[in-house]
Amino acid sequence: MKFILVPKAREGLVGVADLPGDIDTVINTYSKLFPSGLDDSLVPGGFTKTSDGWCGDNEEDFLPESRKRWYFDGLTSSAKKEIEVRFNETGNLTDSVAKVIVDRVTNEKDAIEMPVNLMKRVTELKDYIKQVSRQYKGQKIALVTHSILLQAATSPPNKPTPTYDPKTMWITFPKGSIYVKNSEFLPLDKYINN
Repeated sequence: MKFILVPKAREGLVGVADLPGDIDTVINTYSKLFPSGLDDSLVPGGFTKTSDGWCGDNEEDFLPESRKRWYFDGLTSSAKKEIEVRFNETGNLTDSVAKVIVDRVTNEKDAIEMPVNLMKRVTELKDYIKQVSRQYKGQKIALVTHSILLQAATSPPNKPTPTYDPKTMWITFPKGSIYVKNSEFLPLDKYINN
């Protein structure tokens, strides 16, 4: 059995409780639980600071501290800019992200990852799952992820984009999307192509 850590399958970032821990600590702590190892090759790294800012594979991204910002994919550009300003002041990435989230929640601003960004990430995740399905044709594939991602993945095509309410910090998905409860099984393959 092969286990692949897929950063695009992380939960949505709306509140401080959604802020993930240090990826290398998580990998070091839990990788021993996987008998055949844990493939972390999809976790980004190797990004550097240049004279015109942080850069990596995607020049639009603000990418500090290499692997420590593995969850930045999907953040709004304005959130990345705010995080960069805070990071330049403090040098602490986790604190910088947390303070931006707290400021946005307190002042009822947009989340650092808005529904449109979440849906784009889900589309990219679906494409990756299709690729893995072709690579491991005939084998069973399981995706372990957060319910908000599954709800986004099951949103009916041609329906409105989910909405975010800054007063409640709630993302509302269109009718027909499925809210998956803890440990509930969902045959995702029927939703991959929509």
